[in-house]
Amino acid sequence: MGLTTLATWREVALILLLIEGIVISAIPLFVLRYLTRWLRRFTPQLSPVLRGISEQMDVVEDRTKTISRRIAEPFIWTQATAHGIREGLIFFFGRR
Repeated sequence: MGLTTLATWREVALILLLIEGIVISAIPLFVLRYLTRWLRRFTPQLSPVLRGISEQMDVVEDRTKTISRRIAEPFIWTQATAHGIREGLIFFFGRR
């Protein structure tokens, strides 16, 4: 095998690699194209459903915050009151 034969096969391999790269990169582009077409077609139908889900999530978030606040408030109040009493006693009687 001469150097010219090797060079020829190298060129053929590069061309095949180039074609393979184009085909492999074209597949995600076609998927993306058809996905955007599908989204444009179904967005008006999905919009009310997504709005409803968003509203339900807002309700769940509000309830979670309310419940968390009701659970945490007594502990926060107790700690704040104890701190205030301690600071008041230190103010009136001084630190020992």
